[in-house]
Amino acid sequence: MRYITIVFRFLAIIGLFGWFTLPAGCASKTAPSAFPGQKPAELKKTMTPEEEKAFIAASLSPEERKVRERAIEIRRRNEAETAKKVVKELDTPEMKEARKQIAKEAEAVIRVEKEYQKVLHGARPIGCSFEEMNINPQAVEFSLIRVMASVRITNGTGFPLSIETASRRIGVAVGNLCRNGSVTLAFSMRLMDSQYETITLVARGTDKSGRAYSQQYQIQLATYQAQYERSRSLVWDIR
Repeated sequence: MRYITIVFRFLAIIGLFGWFTLPAGCASKTAPSAFPGQKPAELKKTMTPEEEKAFIAASLSPEERKVRERAIEIRRRNEAETAKKVVKELDTPEMKEARKQIAKEAEAVIRVEKEYQKVLHGARPIGCSFEEMNINPQAVEFSLIRVMASVRITNGTGFPLSIETASRRIGVAVGNLCRNGSVTLAFSMRLMDSQYETITLVARGTDKSGRAYSQQYQIQLATYQAQYERSRSLVWDIR
């Protein structure tokens, strides 16, 4: 009897040892989740931005895809704004003042660019690069209520010209007007004691032989013009 008991105990021990040393192929075939305890619905939360985009492109309708992409943009924008706020909170007084100065300088640049776009709209330059030609805003003064004269200038020479005037302390009205280029200047009569004003324009340049070139053109403004011809459009074709 004692012998039988010993045998059963030996078999029991062997059985327990075999249970803990089962081969990998005999284990449960249920696939593990991405992380212990993670639900399938939570898998997408662990995706990288690139994987999330691929998931959206493959499984969503165009409308839903657009919503998801917009949500990603909003999230990134909010994160950037939060980061900026954190940085500003750490600013010293000097850094805060520097930020104000830089912001004002940026606003001034934008304002100047907008004003120059208005100048270009009125001057209507043709044939020349905007980056190479300079137009003085004081020489492009259109008006709806004051006596005004505009002149369309065309450079018919074979070399660049600068259009200058001593009137109103303008100096250079147009710099580097290229050959075959054209531009419009406009002058409105200002409030003054005199009822007449003469604007003298001078075209200056250097021809191909190196000789100095100049030509003049005058614009007459008078208060009495308002009675019958408030504005005039003139043409100056430089040859």
